[in-house]
Amino acid sequence: MLKGDRTNYKQLLTLILLAAVLIRLPIALLMGDQVTVLPGIHDQVSYDALARSLLAGRGYSFTENWYPFTSANTPTAHWSFVYPLYLAGMYSLIGYHPLAARLFQATVGGALMCFLVYLIGRRVVNEHTGLVGAALAAVYGYFIYYSVALMTETFFIVLVLFALYLSLELKEKPTLMRWMWLGLALGMAGLLRQTVLLFVPFLLLWLFWELKKGDVRWWAFALPIVVIILLIAPWTLRNYLVYHRFLLLNSNAGYALFASNHPNLGTDWRNEEVVVPVPEKLIGQNEAELDQALTRKGVEFILADPKRYLWLSLDKTLEYFKFWPASDSS
Repeated sequence: MLKGDRTNYKQLLTLILLAAVLIRLPIALLMGDQVTVLPGIHDQVSYDALARSLLAGRGYSFTENWYPFTSANTPTAHWSFVYPLYLAGMYSLIGYHPLAARLFQATVGGALMCFLVYLIGRRVVNEHTGLVGAALAAVYGYFIYYSVALMTETFFIVLVLFALYLSLELKEKPTLMRWMWLGLALGMAGLLRQTVLLFVPFLLLWLFWELKKGDVRWWAFALPIVVIILLIAPWTLRNYLVYHRFLLLNSNAGYALFASNHPNLGTDWRNEEVVVPVPEKLIGQNEAELDQALTRKGVEFILADPKRYLWLSLDKTLEYFKFWPASDSS
């Protein structure tokens, strides 16, 4: 690559990152210095409430009964433990100003997301691909919208992109620090959204396959797993002390499995009229018990009618790859 080309690429990348930030800032200002229910980002109300509860010394709890099954003034593990700490930290530094948290997240998260997309595109294909990818990430509507919502998505995506980039770098040149950074990225992503933990074994298997012919020690693959365990273990211990039962991280997996495969949905994942409450006979159990009970119920739904489950899963899959706005969307 010629020196002039490198200069032009750097200038284009700088403009893209600047545009990404400038696009997001007005949206943050529009959402303002309050936290309200908005389409698709209702969870920001919960994270804001948990942050204020932490600052008030009530821990991870709500002052009233909360969706989907948390009783008032009882410890919850349903939501990410880390993201309320971010909000609580921002509120403690500058007072209760959600707008400041939005602006910081939009600036740092928006720029890092585009930069990491650029790095991955450049590594996998070429410089042009990296720049196009970064530009698309800068202007993609949902990335903009969620970057200013007080929810886990933006930081989670940044960490997943960082883990993917580290994996590509490890494939080329495995080093001790890169293995540790990979564990840190995946572990922090798991603390934001625990579903990423299902992906970790597949990523490590891919790395093993790519590196099996090289001089890589077996413990290198164990290193990120150890880092992930060290990040999660304090919260697992917290859950055991609170619920006197094993709960790895968050108590939302059971409800997600139960609600997303409920017979009332039929085979239409988009049926928004279906309400899936927690069964009355399970109400009163703590969150760890509920998580296990709802997991069993979800598996029962699948085994009772596997044909319906497959059709419902196909409907979900089609929705999963739909990235454009729809006229019937709020």
